[in-house]
Amino acid sequence: MAKKKDSGLVQDALIPDEMSPLGLLDFNSSCAKIKQAAVDFRRAVNHKMQLETKDAYLDKFHQIDPYTEAVYDTDVLEWWKQVAASAWGFINGMEAMQ
Repeated sequence: MAKKKDSGLVQDALIPDEMSPLGLLDFNSSCAKIKQAAVDFRRAVNHKMQLETKDAYLDKFHQIDPYTEAVYDTDVLEWWKQVAASAWGFINGMEAMQ
C-alpha cells in the first residue's frame, strides 16, 4: 500500500497508513453481530426487571440483592454495547460516503 503524504500535522501521526474507508468495512459484520447480541440479551433481561431502572427499584424497595442488581447492571452494559456498535456503523457509513 502506498504511503500517504505527510502534511506535518499532528493527526498524521495518529492515523495508520493502512486505514482507509474500505479497510473499515471489515468491522461492519462484527459490529452488527455485537449489536444484535446486545439487543437479544436486553430483551431477555427486560423480562426479569420489575421496574425500569435500578434507581426506581431502590426507591420502591429501599434495598437490592446482588442478583437483581446484576440484572440491572448488565442491562446498562448491553445498552452501551448497542450505542457503541451503532456509533461505529454510523462513523463507518460516513467514512464510506466521503
